[in-house]
Amino acid sequence: MTRFVRWSFFLLGFFGTTAFLSFAQESSVVKIACFSKERVIEIRDGQLTGFGVEVMEYIAERNGWKLAWHHTTLPEALTRLRNGEADLIVPLGYEEERDLLFDYSEQELLNTWGQVFAGPDSRISSIVDLQDKKIGYIRDSFFYPILKDLLRQFGIDGKFVEFSSYEALFGGLRGGVVDAAIGDRLEAYASGRMRGVAASPIVFHPFGLHVVGPEGDPRGVLTTIDQELRRLKEDGNSFYYRSQQRWFGQGASEVFPRWLGILLLILLLGMVLAYLWVYFLRREVRVRTREVVRLQNLLKNIIDSMPSVLIGLDREARVVQWNRRAQELSGIKAEDAMGRPAVELLPEFASDFAHIENCLNNNLPYIQHKRPRESRTGLLYEDVVLYPLISKGAVGAVIRVDDVTEKVKLEEMMIQSEKMLSIGGLAAGMAHEINNPLAGIIQNASVIRNRLRPDGPANQRTAKELGTEMDVIKAYVECREIDEMLRYIADSGKRTSKIVKNMLGFVRKGDLQKLPTDIAQLLSDTLDLVGSDYHLRKQYECDSIQVERDYDS
Repeated sequence: MTRFVRWSFFLLGFFGTTAFLSFAQESSVVKIACFSKERVIEIRDGQLTGFGVEVMEYIAERNGWKLAWHHTTLPEALTRLRNGEADLIVPLGYEEERDLLFDYSEQELLNTWGQVFAGPDSRISSIVDLQDKKIGYIRDSFFYPILKDLLRQFGIDGKFVEFSSYEALFGGLRGGVVDAAIGDRLEAYASGRMRGVAASPIVFHPFGLHVVGPEGDPRGVLTTIDQELRRLKEDGNSFYYRSQQRWFGQGASEVFPRWLGILLLILLLGMVLAYLWVYFLRREVRVRTREVVRLQNLLKNIIDSMPSVLIGLDREARVVQWNRRAQELSGIKAEDAMGRPAVELLPEFASDFAHIENCLNNNLPYIQHKRPRESRTGLLYEDVVLYPLISKGAVGAVIRVDDVTEKVKLEEMMIQSEKMLSIGGLAAGMAHEINNPLAGIIQNASVIRNRLRPDGPANQRTAKELGTEMDVIKAYVECREIDEMLRYIADSGKRTSKIVKNMLGFVRKGDLQKLPTDIAQLLSDTLDLVGSDYHLRKQYECDSIQVERDYDS
């Protein structure tokens, strides 16, 4: 039993140690996916080599890593990193879309830029010196379209000549086939390519090649690589710069020119200021646009709220403004009316639209007052005014139509009222003249009837003095119906007096006030006044009409 326990502990320790060593060895392996880039990552004699390989192996040796390289294509390298089959990609240029998926090293493994090269005695020192120059580039050059677009933006004309390789390109530059050449500064500095060629101060489009790892850098590999690259770049005689000179030649280890960095900083500052200026300008434009829209809406609301029909017309009488009242009159919406001939929309105003040209030529308005027009609701009266509109090149007219039907009716009522007031004044003056003889007629008729009474002592005495009797006179009066005539004279006089009284009450001007009124008496007075009317044209009397008065019911 004791021997069994000892063997159990021995086997457990052996397999545990083996598993730990296997795990430790696996955790120190860094899998790198890479793709060919001349002198950075390339295969020579079946071996993977290049500047990027040397630097990464140097960093791995210092940190106890074992690098497992997998040479492939860029798309495959991205797929392997995404699927966790690789820990790093070396090298890779920065792109915002990729930065959303992966982490880039802060330190660039290698940086480069486009450079213009010329002969040693060339006077090309700025981009404007490339005007009318022959500029060489190699086939599929990354920097060729960039410089071409840059020259176009500056308005510089240059003739581009294509070469198959850097050797042919610089050979053409030395032989005078071209005046200048463009290329990647690292590839151009490669061994043997710069003889008889000088780098001009013209540099453009700098970019860096990074080491890329998974999002979040779970193993901390990128952090270590950043620390190592920063340390290597601080020492001008470090392995990093020695390897760079070995692969790209003397001068390739130069850092980006300081003066160009300052220039780029100034340009960046200028871009920031320009952006701020554009931002504030756009904000001011937005504020003013909102104000313009507010004023336009206010003006539209004012125009739409007016009771008049307002129509804006151009010189050809096409609609440019159509308010809500015009829409109600025509039944046509503003958006449907815009740009259409006004005569098609409101044919009843065709005669008015024809005066636009005359208004514009004479700069005088066209006005029509109280013009009658038949409508679905009856006869309307309208004021039509056509104003010329000439302002800052805008030529047209505004037509305004006001419904004055109520105004016309009110004016007619006022005229009738004034007539009645005139009649009232005349009646008041005539009443006295009528009432005096009328009173005499009524009174004398009453006196005559009294003097014909047979029972009157004075009448009997006077009859005897004249040799007759009152009974004889009475018989004569009855025979000749004189008494009936006298009664009719008295009744007619009273009726006439009542008519004059009612007419004076009707035309008399007085203050409006609320008073108790006998409705039956008011109706009777009104009927009496109307019953005395006589129509001159139709020649009939209103009293010939029988009116039944039943006020109690």
